[in-house]
Amino acid sequence: MKLSANQIKHIDTYLQNSGIEYIDVRMELVDHVALAVLDKMEQQRLSFYDAFKWYMVEHKKDMVKNYDRFRKKNQLRGFSLLFTMLKKPFFIGLFVLLFFVIFNCKRMLGVQFPHIPVLWGSLVGLALIYLVFSIPFKKNRFSGMESLAWIISLIHWMILLLFNFTDLTPGWVLGWPIMAALVSSSLLTVFMVWIVVFFQQKNVYKTKYAQLCQ
Repeated sequence: MKLSANQIKHIDTYLQNSGIEYIDVRMELVDHVALAVLDKMEQQRLSFYDAFKWYMVEHKKDMVKNYDRFRKKNQLRGFSLLFTMLKKPFFIGLFVLLFFVIFNCKRMLGVQFPHIPVLWGSLVGLALIYLVFSIPFKKNRFSGMESLAWIISLIHWMILLLFNFTDLTPGWVLGWPIMAALVSSSLLTVFMVWIVVFFQQKNVYKTKYAQLCQ
């Protein structure tokens, strides 16, 4: 015996209406609640709604603890996914290519690489992706990815301050071209990896929800 798609949807909608907007956390909770409710239905021969009502009354405090536990779990998973992806040959090669192009930009094109505009652009791009795909519809919010986004944004701000964003040709950049190229290529690579992981997680939890409803 297993819960129907409508019953799974009922649990998911209830959790979403209760303020649990993060998909990754909510799917963990849906799975957790569904197993407990199904067990109660089988043991005491209750209807789904009676078993679900019992669970929410008896485990209301546990829901808060489970929410915090699953959120921390998915935040750690987000970091793990990011670092795992960064170690893949494709992104290592991308970093090397970006570093080579950025470091040799002046030699190849006769102009200094626009470190600050590019970093501002990537920071704005990260914000736009988050806003477009997460905030308006509240469908694609992932606690792990949001934590990573905030950290990446903070690093961007720190680097931009170090580059002195009030001057488009700061002496620090011109005086330390290797370090400037290293910083810029690293942040751009991390930014692209974040995008890839974001959409991968979106598909993972879409598939997981479909499997729960089967």
